[in-house]
Amino acid sequence: MKRLFGILAFLICFNAVTAYTDKPVIIHIDKSKQLDTNGFNIGKEIVNAAYQLIIEEKISLYLSPRKESLISASSLMAIESSNSVDFKKVKDVFFHEYWTSNRRKTLFTIVGISFVAKSKTGENISLGYMDLKEAWPHFGAMKVYMNENGNAGMNITEAMYSRRYRFNIIQFGRKDFKAKPYKSIQCRKRAFNGKKEREALAPFKRNKRVKYLIQQRISEPTEIGNIIYTNIASFLNQNKQVLFNIGGEKYFDYKTLKSDVAVTRIEVVEHIGKFKEGGLNSEVQELLIYVNNKPLNSVSLKTLLIWDIIFNFNSIDDVLRGKKFNYTLLELNSVYIPEEESDWYRQGIKTYDWSRLSYFVESYRKKSK
Repeated sequence: MKRLFGILAFLICFNAVTAYTDKPVIIHIDKSKQLDTNGFNIGKEIVNAAYQLIIEEKISLYLSPRKESLISASSLMAIESSNSVDFKKVKDVFFHEYWTSNRRKTLFTIVGISFVAKSKTGENISLGYMDLKEAWPHFGAMKVYMNENGNAGMNITEAMYSRRYRFNIIQFGRKDFKAKPYKSIQCRKRAFNGKKEREALAPFKRNKRVKYLIQQRISEPTEIGNIIYTNIASFLNQNKQVLFNIGGEKYFDYKTLKSDVAVTRIEVVEHIGKFKEGGLNSEVQELLIYVNNKPLNSVSLKTLLIWDIIFNFNSIDDVLRGKKFNYTLLELNSVYIPEEESDWYRQGIKTYDWSRLSYFVESYRKKSK
């Protein structure tokens, strides 16, 4: 009984020592040391977005976290010029946060960001502090550039709260780790180990945005790709008002257009995900239809279904999900895909680790040389 009491007392004391509430923490993000397998570089995204918002005077830039004085856009340019630095090339970004943690879970809140540049002589040049209360509405509307390894549709706020980036703790409460940097690693592991629930963490969805071109075999009238083209063209020619409503008015005059138009290109944007048991799930987002080699406005799947066009007794959604036609990948997330690499990426999506697709394709590039 005494032994059990002793163990319980130890656990209570241990939890009391390791638990904390609203601990001020500063973390450092080195833009040059981020992993491309995450799909995005949080340092680049923050710097580019912040600079745009500052120059457009949509948010304030303060001299320090105390916010005692402002740095105007013109003053920032003067600081850049006098120190021969460029805000857009800032490598070191610092998040100001508050952490709450106990034995079961960790919660973190990001409240501000500091930017530091290096002069040609190696001197640290402070380029100000941004209060995130002002920035969140903008960051939530700004999508990150996502390479082929990442997940589609993430905005800057979600990227910041995903915690899928490399960082080091610079200051924890009143402690800094200059003398014993390994303590920083220990502190980070205690807060964000795999056993703890991490509250406020943005969900990390396994999905990708793909854009592809449907290939049309004009010489094969019954080929499904050709049927997609001809049936959509037939619908638009029979419903000229629809054609004009989706952008046809930019190229044609409703009163004088007498001849039929031809659908010359169809691009499809989808989000694809992986089922737990294997296989892919695709959700059509929109189609971009070209008539007489001119692009119309993008059309949502909902609108396409309202058109009620039938393709071999199937809806447009069923036909596109079935992929019984030839197609060429044009984009994967934010990345342009060369035509000669389309098949490699398609194979990688079906068979390889989604966080390492760039390495899969690189192996094919080397073989092809």
